[in-house]
Amino acid sequence: MHIPLFPPDDEKGKRELFLAMARKVGLKLAPADVPELPFSEPSPGTRSRAPGARAPPLRAPGGRATRRELPAIIAEVVDEFRPSAHTVELELMDLLAVRECTDDRFLPARFRDLGVAKVEARIRELELSRG
Repeated sequence: MHIPLFPPDDEKGKRELFLAMARKVGLKLAPADVPELPFSEPSPGTRSRAPGARAPPLRAPGGRATRRELPAIIAEVVDEFRPSAHTVELELMDLLAVRECTDDRFLPARFRDLGVAKVEARIRELELSRG
């Protein structure tokens, strides 16, 4: 069985990934500490996790953030974050995962109604556009 892993495609999933990545770098954030994330489309993991990974306490003056300073630091880091410009590669990776998936239950809703022919055609189109 092939089970694909896709980036979150809803606000709740994006926030959960952000919080998980913050924990990974040693930040203990509450859900209320995370500002609104500006990513409207399904965001690749790197887009959701990069701000959390960039916001360790080192961002605060003196190298340590107080509990009160964290929300402002997190908001600044989210605001400064620039998403990847590699949108073709990211779409291609998603479609390759769709192609390899062996159980439709694991596909996000946006991919469930795509037939195999449409997936294959789009993969070929993306590969050709990469030159």
